[in-house]
Parts: sequence; C-alpha cells; structure tokens
Amino acid sequence: MDAEWCATQDFKRRIAHGTLIFSVGIGMTAGAINPRAMSYGYDRLRFIKPVFIGDTIAVSAAIKETRDHPKRAEFGIVVEAIEVTNQHKEVVLVCEHLYLVERRGAMPAAEVLRTRS
Repeated sequence: MDAEWCATQDFKRRIAHGTLIFSVGIGMTAGAINPRAMSYGYDRLRFIKPVFIGDTIAVSAAIKETRDHPKRAEFGIVVEAIEVTNQHKEVVLVCEHLYLVERRGAMPAAEVLRTRS
C-alpha cells in the first residue's frame, strides 16, 4: 500500500494484511504439530489490532479442548488456541485451530465398521 494514502487512513501508516499475519502465524506453529494430526480447519478467527510494517510477531499455542469426531470413532478433534502478539506483547490475532487426530489404539476404519454392523 502507498504510504501517503495510508497516512490519510485510520491507522495513519502502512499495515500488513490480516490474512498474511494469519498465515505466517500458523506457519510459525508448524514445527510443533503432531505428525499424525491433520488440520481440520479454523474457528473464531479475529484480527484484534493492526500489525504495522516492521513489527515483530510471536505465536503461542495451547490445547483448549478435545472432543469426539461426530462421524468417525477412530478419530478425535483437538482444538488449539492460537494467539499472535506483537513486539509490545499486544494481542493482534486469535483463532482456534482444529486438528483431526487418530485416537491412541484406534481400530482401523474397516474394523470399526465390522464391530458396528
């Protein structure tokens, strides 16, 4: 974005687009993901404050909840609370990252189907 035009807007300077901060923030958590988990989606995504060009962001992730998968007994859903902060420790973005995870000792899907029949 043009710096002069941005000076006429609410934040008075250039900002990084919220979806850029979202994708970078989620990418920063990728090394901590269980290799047997798969991203199932995101809920409650909120852009709390702007991130300005030159800001530094940090990400924290904590398990918020676990629950059954509504249709597949061999899997569960893990909800991870994500919080992105700037260098001033101000929260700039929050969301919930949902993971589809295989249950410990889960029966193979074909076995589950046989036991339900």
